[in-house]
Amino acid sequence: MKKKFIYIHTIFLIVVNIVSIYTTPIVAAENKLPKEISRLLTDNKISPEAISLEVRDMQSGKPIFQFNPYVARNPASVIKLLTTLSALELLGPGYQWQTEYLIDGVLDNGILQGDLILRGGGDPFISIERLLSDIIALRQLGLTEITGQLIIDNTKFAYSQHDRAAFDSRPRRLYNVGPDAALVNFAATNFVIMPRADKIYIRADPPLAGLTMVNKLKPAGGNCIHRWQWQLDKIESGWIATFSGRYRTKCGMHIIGRS
Repeated sequence: MKKKFIYIHTIFLIVVNIVSIYTTPIVAAENKLPKEISRLLTDNKISPEAISLEVRDMQSGKPIFQFNPYVARNPASVIKLLTTLSALELLGPGYQWQTEYLIDGVLDNGILQGDLILRGGGDPFISIERLLSDIIALRQLGLTEITGQLIIDNTKFAYSQHDRAAFDSRPRRLYNVGPDAALVNFAATNFVIMPRADKIYIRADPPLAGLTMVNKLKPAGGNCIHRWQWQLDKIESGWIATFSGRYRTKCGMHIIGRS
């Protein structure tokens, strides 16, 4: 984690220095770094061949500095710029995701004789907090009891089955969650580990039906080092999360997010 911070900090310093150096249009030779940038790379043991840079004039759009501009690079998180641009062009800057609540039955004196339907419209931020807010709003509209079921309709998008293990064989990782028109709480469950006195407590947030928790963690002293184990397995009746080993109480509360 420390190395990652240093790398990000270094890239930030490089960008800041380039902006300060080229605040006015300057014709610079390709593949020749300014000495200030070269020094930063040397100090942080980054090879010049590992980076590509380009600075353009805001008005003309013409490049005023280039370094390795045609070397193919892994776009990493910069690819979000392309998806953001696509969303702005296709949906527009004022677009809002619509999540609807429909009733299939009769609402009489606050009691719904039938089902409540949550119809997703693609909002990626239907969090637990948002759901609680929606429940309050439904109560204010007069709905206090449901005799039927809560049905989640996520059929708005037409897409092929998403293989969550295709990227890195870690299907339970949050970053491998696929698109969904009714993605609730990012399809995530947080396992919260809390040391209290002489016992380690674990809870699932939100609590899920079909999830069995097996807590074999024992409290331990010493500096915070995570040396305990856990695993999440599929069983016939749902899922079982098993925690074992010794948990150092100085680590305090620890949260594991999985989907």
